[in-house]
Amino acid sequence: MNKLFFLLSFFLSLSFAQVFNTVPEQNGEARNKSYDVLHYKIELSFDESKKMLIGKTTTTFVPYLAVLNSIEFDAENMSFTSVSMKKKTLAFDSLAKTIRIILDKNYSYKDTLTVTMEYSCIPKRGVYFIQPDSGYPDKPWQVWSQGEDMDNHHWFPCWDFPNDRATSEIIATVKSKYEFLSNGKLISTKENKKTGTKTFHWVQNKSHSSYLVMFAMGEYAILKENVDGVPLEYYVYKNHIDDAKACYAKTGAILKFFNEKIGFRYAWDKYAQVIVADFIYGGMENTSATTLMDRITVYNARARVDESAESLIAHEMAHQWWGDVVTCNDWRHLWLNESFA
Repeated sequence: MNKLFFLLSFFLSLSFAQVFNTVPEQNGEARNKSYDVLHYKIELSFDESKKMLIGKTTTTFVPYLAVLNSIEFDAENMSFTSVSMKKKTLAFDSLAKTIRIILDKNYSYKDTLTVTMEYSCIPKRGVYFIQPDSGYPDKPWQVWSQGEDMDNHHWFPCWDFPNDRATSEIIATVKSKYEFLSNGKLISTKENKKTGTKTFHWVQNKSHSSYLVMFAMGEYAILKENVDGVPLEYYVYKNHIDDAKACYAKTGAILKFFNEKIGFRYAWDKYAQVIVADFIYGGMENTSATTLMDRITVYNARARVDESAESLIAHEMAHQWWGDVVTCNDWRHLWLNESFA
C-alpha cells in the first residue's frame, strides 16, 4: 500500500509540474511553490498621460521539482509583448491573474533559470498616478507603488505572496525633473539629455518578500544625514523643507533606540522616508524605503502644537525589523508584523 501510494504521489507531482496553479489562496494560508525566486530585475518607464507603465522584468529562479516545463507568475491586467530565455522566444498564455510560460524543455531542481518578460499595463491597483485636476489644481505629479498585501503583481510579474524572498533591482527612466526612490542602494543616476530623462538604478542586495518592493517618483528635495552608521534620507516637498526637518527630527534617535533595544542592528543599506499624496494608508514599511501619507507626516509650525508624526515614524521603522527582516509566512500571521511594531 505504501509503495503504491508513493508511486501515485510521484506521478501526480509530475502532472502538477506541467501546469502549476499560482492563484492566491483565499484563506490566507501559505501557497505551495514549484520554484524559488532568487532575483527580480525590473526595468520601468512611464506614460503619465495614459497612466501607463512600460516594464521589463527579468526573473531568476530555481525549480523545486524533479520535472518543470512550465511556470506561472502572478500578473494581472498586463499586456505582454514577449517572453524569452537566453534570447530564445518562449510561448506563453496570459491568463486572468497569471502568466503561464512554456519552457523550452524539462528542467529540474538542479537548474537555475532566467526568464525575461516585456509588457505594459494601466494598473488598477499596486501603482497610482497622482496628477492635478480641476478640483485640486495644486496636487503634485507623482507615481508610486503600494504592494501589501498582494498588489505588486499588478505592475511586475512575481510570486506575490510573502513565503518567498528574493533580491531585487529597479532601473527606471523618468523625466529629468523627477527624483526616483526604490529599495536598497542607488547604484547610478544617468542623465539622458537627448530625451530629457534620467535613469535611476537601485539594487536591493538582501532578500525580501515581493510585497515590499517599491518605488516613488516625483519632484522632491532630498535631505540626508547619517546616524549610527545608517544613511537616512528624507524625500520631501521643496516648499516644506523646514517643516520636514522639524517633523523628522527624532528619526535618528528612534533608530538608535531600536538598535539598542532589539539587539539586532538595522539590516538594510539605508533608511529613506518619502511622502506621497493620496496614499491609501498612513504609512508602509517597504524594505529600506518607507512611504508616508504627506498630510499626516509633515505639519507646519501651527499644526505641530497639536500634532506629531513621531509615533507613525517609529511604527514604520520598527517594521524594518518586524515584517521586513522577519516576515510572516502567510497572511494569517500579518497581525504579528503589526503587533511587534
